[in-house]
Amino acid sequence: MTTDADLEALLVVQARDTDLDRGRHRRATLPELGELATIDGQLAELDQGLAAAREALDTVVARMQDLERSLAATEGRASTLKKVLYGGTISATRELQAMAAEVESLEARASELETQAVDALERSEPLDARVSALEGEKASLLTARAAVEGRLAARQAEIDLEIGALNE
Repeated sequence: MTTDADLEALLVVQARDTDLDRGRHRRATLPELGELATIDGQLAELDQGLAAAREALDTVVARMQDLERSLAATEGRASTLKKVLYGGTISATRELQAMAAEVESLEARASELETQAVDALERSEPLDARVSALEGEKASLLTARAAVEGRLAARQAEIDLEIGALNE
């Protein structure tokens, strides 16, 4: 037969169990968890934008480096031809005219390559600024995330203490 004392003890256990469930629910639904999820979503979106910006910048930088290599080779060839042309070792007029025409052609090509390199540099500047801005934004989000994690850990520890006390 169940006595009033047994029912009272059962009600106390049920109340403690309900308090434990509330504590677990509070821990599982802390607002900081939602903040972390929001920040993580923003970070994922930002990482995609940052990857795209870096890829675009890398493409422009690679093009600029190719142009600079081509320019150096073209200027080197023109310099070599000028030394031969003005060195006095060749006296054939026809050969000298051909070399002079090639030097002129190489100088025009070098000028074109310089223009393209400057254009590539101008295209890289806003991309570089975009990458820097996105990296700054990411650093800011990571700082905010760390702060939220700190608050979350403190709140969870507080609730864990309450749950621990109830379990005792």
